[in-house]
Amino acid sequence: MYIIGTAGHVDHGKTSLVKALTGKNTDSLKEEQRRKLTIDLGFARLTAPDGSCIGVVDVPGHERFIRNMASGIWALQCALLVVAADDGWMTQTQDHALLLKGMDVPAIIAVITKIDLVSKERSLAVCADALSRCNKIFSIPCASVLVSATTLEGMDTLRSTIFETLKRGEPRAWPSCMYIDRVFS
Repeated sequence: MYIIGTAGHVDHGKTSLVKALTGKNTDSLKEEQRRKLTIDLGFARLTAPDGSCIGVVDVPGHERFIRNMASGIWALQCALLVVAADDGWMTQTQDHALLLKGMDVPAIIAVITKIDLVSKERSLAVCADALSRCNKIFSIPCASVLVSATTLEGMDTLRSTIFETLKRGEPRAWPSCMYIDRVFS
């Protein structure tokens, strides 16, 4: 089974993107739904064309929940680095990208969201900036896809990009240490 996950600045549409991809709202806590803010990890699944299951981890973007974000990305085969077309690259985008690099996530797809809110030119400019920054941070080629979780524009392209990225990637070597989520005595 492959595991993919989101990363990116708060309010850039990570949870909406996962819902558009999988049909599942990963914000399951009442507090998350009330505040419209992801607090803890959310999980969904995506079915590949060959019928295999792909686990999807949705992480919080707010800086106060960076520990939760880190606990969700340690085993990813591919990360969807989400950048909103209306905001562009932001502080938490950078922080999340550096965490992805530190966790040695082998494949990154820059997903430019909220393209329905801005002009085509703005979407393309944000995409070019995100790819430039990704190339500097990750030193690997990163794919990019422009999407709208509201109109579903670009979602089929994103699915195809995810499936192709996972298919050509090699199985991930597990890190020498594992993240421990909780300890009980």
